[in-house]
Amino acid sequence: MLGPVQFISYSEDVVIVFNAHHNVLYHIFADDKQLFASAPVAEAHEAKKTVERCIAAIKDCVSRRLKLNDGKTEVIWLGTRPRLQHLAGVDLNLSVRSDIIRPSTVVSNLGVFIDAELTLREHVRRITSSCFFQLRCLRQIRKHFNRQVMKQLVHAFVIITLDYCNSILAGLPKGLISQLHSTHGSRILLPDLY
Repeated sequence: MLGPVQFISYSEDVVIVFNAHHNVLYHIFADDKQLFASAPVAEAHEAKKTVERCIAAIKDCVSRRLKLNDGKTEVIWLGTRPRLQHLAGVDLNLSVRSDIIRPSTVVSNLGVFIDAELTLREHVRRITSSCFFQLRCLRQIRKHFNRQVMKQLVHAFVIITLDYCNSILAGLPKGLISQLHSTHGSRILLPDLY
């Protein structure tokens, strides 16, 4: 296991690649590295080439045996629906040597599901699905526990899921927010807790 200082020295080469050689924006959280390139639709090809060169340089970054995990490497093109439609005829796959990285329509960033249009519809769908799954499971075991324990379990498995990163939900359309509120309508599943 690497300690904090060893990990920083292990991954510092990648920051040099981001800053000095390719001038891309980046975010690093533990061993998760994300890079960002912004461009108008007309310059999407140049942005793609910049990202491809940066990824290739990261793959070459072997001074401390740092390796890119191809299986976990994802790319997503973000924009409004009309701008993304302008990219429909463009090859958006990233080619890094013999590897092809195909764009995803949804990626996960620390448990938040980001879709290409930044609507957060998929994120809300997954949260509500997870909450209802947990509520159904809790319903099956409720006869074995008293009310106080069940409230704690609901908090541990449902409320915490709803609360995680909930600040990103500010300003969403009421229709999406009402889907999240529907988990509070779960009185049908656990009526004795309300």
